[in-house]
Order: sequence, then C-alpha cells, then structure tokens
Amino acid sequence: MKKIVIDSILIVVVLTVGALVTWNGLVANGLWWTDESRHTMHGVFFLDFLRDLPFDDPYNYVQRYFAQYPAIAFNWYLPLFPIIVSFFMSIIGVSEFAAHIAIVFVWLVGVIAWYIWLKSRFDHVTALATVLILLSLPVVVLWSRSVMLEAPAIGMCMASVFMFQRYLDRPQYSTAIAFGLIILITLLIKQTTLFILPVLISHALVSQNRRVLFSKKESFLIVAFITLGLLIIAVHALKFGPEIVMSASSHAYDAYPSLDSLPRWIMYSTSIYKGSSIAIVILGIMGVFLLLRQQTREFTLPIAWLIASYLWCTYLASIPDDNERYAFYVMPAVAFFAAYGIHYFRHSMVYRRIMLTVTFAVIGWQVFAAINLPHWYVAGYEAAAQFIRTLPNTGSILFFGKNDGNFIFHLHRLDRDKQYVILRGDKLLVEISITKDFGIKSHVSNTSQVETLLNENWIHWIVVESKNLVKVQEVDLLNEVLRNQKSYRLVKTVPVESNLKVFKNVDILIYENLNFHLPEDGRINIKYPYLGKTYQFVF
Repeated sequence: MKKIVIDSILIVVVLTVGALVTWNGLVANGLWWTDESRHTMHGVFFLDFLRDLPFDDPYNYVQRYFAQYPAIAFNWYLPLFPIIVSFFMSIIGVSEFAAHIAIVFVWLVGVIAWYIWLKSRFDHVTALATVLILLSLPVVVLWSRSVMLEAPAIGMCMASVFMFQRYLDRPQYSTAIAFGLIILITLLIKQTTLFILPVLISHALVSQNRRVLFSKKESFLIVAFITLGLLIIAVHALKFGPEIVMSASSHAYDAYPSLDSLPRWIMYSTSIYKGSSIAIVILGIMGVFLLLRQQTREFTLPIAWLIASYLWCTYLASIPDDNERYAFYVMPAVAFFAAYGIHYFRHSMVYRRIMLTVTFAVIGWQVFAAINLPHWYVAGYEAAAQFIRTLPNTGSILFFGKNDGNFIFHLHRLDRDKQYVILRGDKLLVEISITKDFGIKSHVSNTSQVETLLNENWIHWIVVESKNLVKVQEVDLLNEVLRNQKSYRLVKTVPVESNLKVFKNVDILIYENLNFHLPEDGRINIKYPYLGKTYQFVF
C-alpha cells in the first residue's frame, strides 16, 4: 500500500510539472508555427465530418471542404490524430485551446507510461528524474506547447514501450491486442514514429522473454497490427505523390548537406545540444560512460532508442528548422542517460547523494526556467476574421500570406454553417508544392494578369500581409495592384502582434474589390485547377 501511495504522489508530481511547463502554450495568444493551424483545422474538419456523415461521397466532401477552407493537408499528414483533436473540440469547443489540450493530454499519457516502465526496470527516483528532465528540456518545452505532432508522436512511442513490456511479461491475447492497438496508433500519429520498431525489436531480442515472440501465437496479432500500420503509411505515401516520399530524403533539398557528407551527420548532434542544456549534456555524457561499465541487458532499449532516433532523424531532417524540431525524438534517451548516475550509485550512499543533489538541482533550475519561458505567438488573424464577419458575404475571399491557416481557422470557427469561400494566394496566383524547395509554378507575371484572376474567381475581399513574408514575387504583384489601382479600396488595417522578429511591423490589410458584382441568381462558379474541379457556390 505504501508503494502505491508513493507512486501515486510521484505521478501527480510529474503531471503537475507537465502542466506547469506547458501552460504558457495553452494560453498563448495565437498559433506561431504555420503547420499548427493545419493540425487545428484537421480537428475541425473531422468534427464537421462526423456531424455531416457524408458517406455517400466522402472524397468529394473532402475536396469541397478544401475548396472553401484550404487549410487542411491530408496529403501530408495521416488522419488519426485529427480525430483525437476533434474529440476534445467536441467537449471543449472549437478553439486553439482544445487543440493544445489534445497535444498535452497524449504527451503526458506517454510520459507517465515512460515513468512506469523506467520504474519497473530501474528505480522510482531514477524514473522520476528522467521524466522531469525530459519535460523541462528546451526543445521539449517548445514543441509540447505547440500544436504539432512531435509531442504526441513521442508520447505514443513511450506508451508503446510500456505496453510492449506488458506483453513480454504477460503474453496473453489481451496484452497482445492492447499493444497492437497502441503501436498502430503510434505509427498512424506520424510517419516519423517508424524508428520505434527497431527499438522494440532490439529490446525484445535481448530480453529474457524473447522466446515469447516466436513461440506464442498471440505474437501474430502484433505482427498483423504493425503490418496494417505500415500498409496504411505506404498507401498514403503512394496515393499522395512523390513529394511526400522525397521530403524524407536528402535529395529533396540540394542546398543542404547530403547523407554521404560528414556535416550531415554532425548537424543533428548540434541540434541535440541546442535542444537540451550544457548541464544535461554533461550529465548525459557521464551517464553513457557509467553505463558502458555495466554489463546488463536493461540498457538495450535506451541505447537502441538513441541510435535509431539519431539515424532516422539524420536521414529525415535535411534542413536546419527540421533538425531543431526533430531533436525532440532523441530526448527520452538523453534524459535517461542524464539521470542514470542516480541508479548507478544506488549502493554508494555518498555518491548517490551527490548525484541526487546535482541532478535535482539541474531539474529544479530547468523547470523554473521552463515555467517562466514565454511561448512564441502570432496574433491578429482572429481579429481580421472577426472583421470579415461584419462584411457582406457576397463573393469569395482571397488570403495571401504566411499564416493563411490562422486566418482560415478563425473564420471557419466563426462560420459553423460553412458559408464562406476562401482562396489561397499560394494556390491561385502561384502554386507552391508544400515548400518552395519542391518547386514553384507561377500563374501571373504582371499586374493585369493578377486583376484578371481576381475578377475571374469572383473575389470580393482580399486579405494580405503588409510584408512579403512568403518571399515570392506574386505577393509583390498583388500588393502593387491593391495599392495603385482605384478599383481596390483599403477597408481595414489589423496589426499583427507577435514576439517573433519576422512579424515585427506587419499588418493584415483587408481590401474590397470595387469591380465585384454578384450575379443576379447569386451563383458563382470557381475553377480549382489543383483539384481538377469546378465548384458552384450560392450567396
């Protein structure tokens, strides 16, 4: 009973610290990373889908939805986590806060699972130190506060370790099914979780219960779940084109170090250092040194995690921004190595006290720093959407800017009847295939062509950022038309508020197209070349 009470108290401590270090993200004044709005809109989409139940023609439903609210990217992301987000939105309401809660919930479930697994293999103090270090690492704090898939992906990887151990210890149909479901969910959160498979296999092969994998028929259930996950990932990649596959290859970014170069293999280690702290790096190196002096199978999984995540993320992250984000993937192993000294000196009272003092002093400082660390935010797009709601909805709306998803999400949040039609400038005036690294196809080369497209697509309101943050010439052409032609009137200027330098002195400008005239029957037809369809809308 005493052990249960202690474990319960420590779990409450972990959850409390987890809530404290992520709080500034939960209450942030706007999504900052462009992909955050995509994940948030994915949750909104599934909430709408489950309400509308368009099973007669689901594919057309998705396409028309994208035609009206082009901030979903199912060609890029797997659809499982958005269902989780939609569940929280159905309870809390459609909001950025609900999306944040979904991220933090799955993340903390994984952290608790990681704590329980570590406690069972080592001791509860080492386990506690490991997860507190993990929660307070700078890169973990940043991305667990953001509506991005890194935190839930790694959270589910840690949960899969826990459930896999349960199966090895108790090989039954119930544990096989439970682990099978967990690993399936893990793989379908994000494709980057594939690295956990060799980690689990390595752990099983050196486990005392490794015969379970080959002698128990329940193992075939696990193989079936994993195969299903791999098939879904493969079909998704093949369905939505070569860009998805190329994005996981160094060949996609010729400007960055290739896989056969030393800088590429050093680049990720630099990101790991930046994503942690000098104190954790020192403790981690010491932990690895102490671990190498041990001869036990217990360390196979953390070592395999370190190696597999390093190799996988070095392969995936060929650009600096991704490197810094993907440093998250190796951090569960880094945190364990940093805390391992506590376990190593468990039989030496003096050295153990020293390690406890040093380690928890570092943890205390990191947690304090994390709690007081402001989170990035970009605000102003909600205000722009609210202003649009006050204007007549008599035609389509063009948005051209960096944070188009923020605007689209907030306008749709205010438009639960799905009456608005929003066009994206990076689809209409120029086609950018995921990122500029994959190529750009321009549809305009002068201001007259811009005006033609605006009128052909029945655009009544144009929303643009005052600075060319997208860094394509089509933004400049559009701004030239809006500022110099008498047929466009500036009706509102909304300042962007942000603690990111790139958004300094940026405004959201809302223009009216004075040449716009809605047909008498209120029906307009808009062509979507990138969808291969024309949709009719009634105003």
